[in-house]
Amino acid sequence: MKKGCFVKSIITLTVITAVIIYLVKNHWNDWVVTPGKKFVVNIAMNSVKDDLESLDNSPLKDSLEVDLKNYLTKKLEKTKEITDEDLSFVADSIKSAASDSIITEEEYLNIKQILKSKSLK
Repeated sequence: MKKGCFVKSIITLTVITAVIIYLVKNHWNDWVVTPGKKFVVNIAMNSVKDDLESLDNSPLKDSLEVDLKNYLTKKLEKTKEITDEDLSFVADSIKSAASDSIITEEEYLNIKQILKSKSLK
């Protein structure tokens, strides 16, 4: 290998490495972490939506879906993980509400209160 070719390849590799390091340091959250969090929240919401399907359509059901999505998003921002325990109490509450396939305002407020207390921890 010629001396000039070797020097050019070392300079090129150094520049490419610097660009990669810059992109990882400055744009890792925008390109990987944020979409990853959205993906995890969507997976968790899909598992909860199966339980919500048994409920009749109502404004309270829609509000509950929005509240659950907000809870999961905030939980993921605070703790960086969503565990089965975070979803099990919600699923149990929804299943108890789904026994008559109608979510009442009292049941909705109860679930909302549980979400609020869990998000404070």
